[in-house]
Amino acid sequence: MGLNRVVLAALVAGLTTAGAALGAGSPVSHPGLDYAGSGLASRDVTPVRAARPAGLPGLDVSSWQGNVDWSTVAANGARFAYVKATEGTSYVNPYFPQQYVGAYDAGLVRGAYHFGLPDRSTGAAQAQWFATNGGAWSADGRTLPGALDIEYNPYGATCYGLSQSAMVAWLTSFVTQYQALTTRWPVIYTTTNWWQTCTGNYAGFGATVPLWIACWCQTAGQLPAGWSSYAIWQWSNQQVDFPGDQDVFNGSQDDLVALANGGQPPPPPQPPPPPLPPPPPPPVVICRVPRVIGMRLANARTRIRRAHCSLGRVSRVPAKRVGRVFGQNPRAGSRRARGANVSLQVGRKRR
Repeated sequence: MGLNRVVLAALVAGLTTAGAALGAGSPVSHPGLDYAGSGLASRDVTPVRAARPAGLPGLDVSSWQGNVDWSTVAANGARFAYVKATEGTSYVNPYFPQQYVGAYDAGLVRGAYHFGLPDRSTGAAQAQWFATNGGAWSADGRTLPGALDIEYNPYGATCYGLSQSAMVAWLTSFVTQYQALTTRWPVIYTTTNWWQTCTGNYAGFGATVPLWIACWCQTAGQLPAGWSSYAIWQWSNQQVDFPGDQDVFNGSQDDLVALANGGQPPPPPQPPPPPLPPPPPPPVVICRVPRVIGMRLANARTRIRRAHCSLGRVSRVPAKRVGRVFGQNPRAGSRRARGANVSLQVGRKRR
């Protein structure tokens, strides 16, 4: 697949060079053939290394690879993958869902990339298209910030007909718009030669934008101005360990996850909710001594019980009102413990 892709890409480059007179208005006729590194391949650059350099192994894929067997890729040791999502403001990789979701489901840290065409529309417009069609970022510890593939023009002049200052302005437009849309600075994929030629070796992105350097060499070589190290190195476009292009991440697995998380450690898990407060104690039931003076004994007994009191001693005393209560102790309205006795004096006939 790798060698055939190089040959076909070179053929396409020849055709587009012959049609360069069409300029910026020529149609985006082969977005499915453009991938991270297709510009190097079109210049007959061939990989030097036959074995993977040091670093966490990974890969990048596009529609060239079609549906990817991600379980095999993961079993062979891949830790991360970048997947082409978009190009310009009209193309979306038809295999993107299977490739992007499949990488995640297989346990890889994954990201999406956009193939930039600076002569077709503004950087902001292409960042918007990218973020809307697969290039958004999610804070799940498994999604890398989106990447901008900016390299040799597959449709004409190397620098897309832009001056160095205009190219820097276009890149700034893309980078700042993507950050505004996603809160993340994008990764930039490029070669040192293209960067020097087309931006004048601009050094203004190194402080915030991670570098994905393409160099099919023994070492990553000289880096563009502003970057003292790379985050990712694409070291071959041949299928050495995995489908597509071969990459290594410059760091540990924790560093890779930190890049996915925006350079911050993953958020701690939410603490469990506090326990529910204990139920309130049952209300204290007291005996509030009812007034039963003048009532018959049976009725007085019922009222006393309803007031949570108990009928205590009943004294029968000669009185005019036979069978009725004419005295009680404690007095009505007194508060006592539940079940407290209420003693009564009830009238009886005189002898």
